[in-house]
Amino acid sequence: MKEAKPMFLTDAALASLVAETAATFSTIAQQHADHALAPLPSLTDVKNRLAAFTFEAEVDNRELLTWTSEQLCGLDFRLSDPHYFGVFNPNPSAMGIVGDLLASSRNSQLASAISSPFGVLVEDHLIKFFAGRLHLAGEGSGGIFTGGGTEANYSAVLCALAERFPEFERGGLQAIKGMPRIYVSTETHHSFLKAAKMVGLGLDAVVEVAVTAELKLDVGALRRQISEDRAQGKIPLLVVGTLGSTSAGVIDDLAALASLATEEKCWFHVDAAWGGAACLLPEFASVFAECKTADSLTLDAHKWLNVPMTAGMFFCRRESALDKAFRVTPSPYMPKDSEDVPPPYHRSLGWSRRFTGLKLFLSLASAGVPGYQRVLRQQVEMGHELRRKLKEAGWNLENETPLPVVCFSDAKVSADVISKLVASSGKAWVTTTQLTHNGKTVLRAGISNGATEAEHVATLVEVLNSARVEAAKA
Repeated sequence: MKEAKPMFLTDAALASLVAETAATFSTIAQQHADHALAPLPSLTDVKNRLAAFTFEAEVDNRELLTWTSEQLCGLDFRLSDPHYFGVFNPNPSAMGIVGDLLASSRNSQLASAISSPFGVLVEDHLIKFFAGRLHLAGEGSGGIFTGGGTEANYSAVLCALAERFPEFERGGLQAIKGMPRIYVSTETHHSFLKAAKMVGLGLDAVVEVAVTAELKLDVGALRRQISEDRAQGKIPLLVVGTLGSTSAGVIDDLAALASLATEEKCWFHVDAAWGGAACLLPEFASVFAECKTADSLTLDAHKWLNVPMTAGMFFCRRESALDKAFRVTPSPYMPKDSEDVPPPYHRSLGWSRRFTGLKLFLSLASAGVPGYQRVLRQQVEMGHELRRKLKEAGWNLENETPLPVVCFSDAKVSADVISKLVASSGKAWVTTTQLTHNGKTVLRAGISNGATEAEHVATLVEVLNSARVEAAKA
């Protein structure tokens, strides 16, 4: 009888398997290097390929890894390609990939510092480091790693409820006399809609306030909306400012929003999911100084800090709010809490917690702040280069931001048609978005790859120009 393959390996055998996998994947990736950036396969074809796996018998590891590498390289987007100008899916740092591998190899459990003192303290160290850069450090402040920006923004809603309504912890929403309101702009990330649904407030609790011609939340309109809501007996709860909107990279007037939120006794949250990485650049210091009175902030490391999916961070000026929002009576099977380090499961949605911060720790420690600054500045410069080339070629620029996101259009051709033609070329990738101040659908190019150079920008503009000519003929 054939001996079954072991599911679990010694460290040495695991290291050998990882090395073999890396070599196999590298070879196959090279074979696909010149293929279309976005293969866009038929989903039926992908399902048919998977249908062969009935899991009734084992498959040889080498055969399985080769097959899987072929599918990844041949079917999925090459998101790490420097010709990718889509939404923020950056190329992951080498040390970030290694960090994910190391965290998986030990299956670190960060529920408490008892089971993983290194992991918990690494993440707390990173939270303190970035809190200082974000002006959210100070006595009693804190934060936590999350599964991404959606969880972080959800945490902001819960913290706001827990702080504003002491009765919420035990009585829930039914104990609150009135409807709490969350104020966002029409350009704000839709994760706040999800948060409102998940927490039980419902979509009607989220008020989308109009934006200005510059796509910034209109502070005057917000003031009027809050006044109207108070007159109707509703309860202003949370104001959200965006530091780098997803569609257009716009930065709201955070100082004005913070002032209004303080005046109206609202929790003020800054969604800096991708733009927050610019806190490492001194030239953005004045932008982040406006976060000095924010109650909380979201920053995704898996966006502009270039670590593998997923890694979010939530920062809170008063860590006690996290405790109010998430703490429950310790279960008898949990290790005794450390007096020096509050258990992460008391400060977050998750109970079992992956060592998410290791990939950021290794990336930041390896490159240092100067290394990150070089990479971020390169992308900002390529954003300027793209704007310059598009303007020279007669495209209309539709947004203003110091961040590397460019929205543009041509009055004579459809943005959707252009986007499809660019994708079909296999040479580059851009997306479309709708700007909410005028409802206009425009092309959007985001630069989130540190390997993107002037030559890649030039290729994109060439492809765009060709697509424009082709679309005009149709």
